Amino acid sequence: MRRLIITRKKSFVGALIPYLIHFAYPGTHPDDPESQWAPPHAMGIRIQNGQSVSIPIREDRCAVVVSAITSTGAAGGPAYYVEAGSGDVELEIVTKYSIWHGSTYHLRPL
Repeated sequence: MRRLIITRKKSFVGALIPYLIHFAYPGTHPDDPESQWAPPHAMGIRIQNGQSVSIPIREDRCAVVVSAITSTGAAGGPAYYVEAGSGDVELEIVTKYSIWHGSTYHLRPL
């Protein structure tokens, strides 16, 4: 097992809204597009503004997505793919805001 360490960069945008971290592993039938990714293994691990969390993950490739329930509905960002390996992975959540699209949440390596 390795650790996925995620830090939420302190930001005024969405400061009071808890974000949720979801991740999933590749499905059991890689040739079947419907099961490309198994259902998320961690639903809604909460992270507050400026907080860091450490999540144990398998050594397989996995997808990580950040979302939040805001006053305008559910919002999320693009998936970040963690490649297979044995070392710990450190990521940072960066919140971006657009007057037309609202908030989006992006993961980037530290």
